[in-house]
Amino acid sequence: GTRHEGTFSVDGGHLCVDWSLGDGARLHLRANFSAEDWTQVPAPPGVVIWAEGPTGAKRGRNHLAPWSASWTVGSRP
Repeated sequence: GTRHEGTFSVDGGHLCVDWSLGDGARLHLRANFSAEDWTQVPAPPGVVIWAEGPTGAKRGRNHLAPWSASWTVGSRP
């Protein structure tokens, strides 16, 4: 149920995408498509619903290892 609204940014191998869902919630993707650690990830609000690669509590919410991604869903603003 998206509203076909979203924003994205690409910086080198780093990708940030944020979508508005039909109920007003937000879906966020942070992906590191590079061979280097991404240590200044703009952390999205919400709960992690899927992650690939070494992400999470051990590394910190603002960190993505090489070739990893994290999806979160946040409530309405």
